[in-house]
Amino acid sequence: APKEYLFKAQDYMRNHFSNVTFIVCSNDIEWSKTVFQNQNDVIIPPSGTAQLDMALLSLMNHTIITVGTYGYWSAWLNQNNGTVIYYKDFFEPNSTYGNQVNITDTYYSHWVGL
Repeated sequence: APKEYLFKAQDYMRNHFSNVTFIVCSNDIEWSKTVFQNQNDVIIPPSGTAQLDMALLSLMNHTIITVGTYGYWSAWLNQNNGTVIYYKDFFEPNSTYGNQVNITDTYYSHWVGL
């Protein structure tokens, strides 16, 4: 997902909740540090194992996910999760994959697509 989507999702969270802190888990920590470098409400923990990141994400109150299955499962398995924001326009229009995927089968109806 492009950084513009992430910024839009952050704005959504900031507008709906007070005292927000974002924790970024990524397989590209250097890119994340560059993108979020001027944001005081973002924490980027040191790169850990996938299991450690999943455990951390499972404790979040709300989640912003990108297009990978890792983010999807972290939100889907989180019993405490409130608002989940997902990147809804990542399918290539009229592609084989895009035509096969039913978004209502992939994301919960109460999740917010941006």
